[in-house]
Amino acid sequence: MRYHENEDADILISFDKLLEDMLVLAWYPHNRFRLSFGARDQVGSILDRISGENQLGTFDDRQVGKAVRARITDPDIQDLCRYVPYRLIRPFFQDECKGLPDGRVNSKVTELAHDMFDERSPLYSFAREGSGDVGILLHPEWLLYLYENHGIVKRWVLWEWLEYMQTQNPAVPNIAAKLLPDHRRNPLTTERKLFADVLQHFPFHRTLWRCIYTGENLEVADFALDHFLPWAFVAHDRLWNLVPAYPELNSR
Repeated sequence: MRYHENEDADILISFDKLLEDMLVLAWYPHNRFRLSFGARDQVGSILDRISGENQLGTFDDRQVGKAVRARITDPDIQDLCRYVPYRLIRPFFQDECKGLPDGRVNSKVTELAHDMFDERSPLYSFAREGSGDVGILLHPEWLLYLYENHGIVKRWVLWEWLEYMQTQNPAVPNIAAKLLPDHRRNPLTTERKLFADVLQHFPFHRTLWRCIYTGENLEVADFALDHFLPWAFVAHDRLWNLVPAYPELNSR
């Protein structure tokens, strides 16, 4: 069974495209929140170098993708595909690879995925160019499965990623809100109205309505809300972490 109308079409995803998408996905949690992907993982240092060279201060997947593509042939980036694509489908050939020296696993998995593509239906086989693998060829049955169950598979992947990142960053709160970019940042309109209502109805508590940073008295028509614990750390707008502040100071 094939999802594409063209029965002879190869569903090819190049390693370069996989690397680009992976680094773009990892950019936000690493560069925005400084989350770690693990002590031995090289993704963070690669992203730091790319971001520094291109002065990528804010998240824009198109800009990040362009910067990654410009460096996609760097050896350290290419090295990210040295093991994972082969070890991911190794369980399809568990018996054949049992006891195999580590240095021979990649070539053996490549051979088996090609020779037993129809018999074992691995998730994919490998596309070769010259003497090396350049990408993966999705199996048509798995392609149909992924197409029909995309929502379930995506949420399972996100759940596994979340659990992994929580393990790697045990002291960081609210990891779930820091994995994917949210371009709809809350403008705090509702929260500000609540604070203004309290100030308007209880004006006699003037000592409570001073900026905790400057000591200036705050007025109902002229105050700002600040995240006492930085938003980049807590990644939420809960009331217990919002404090009225002097507008000029907060803007700086």
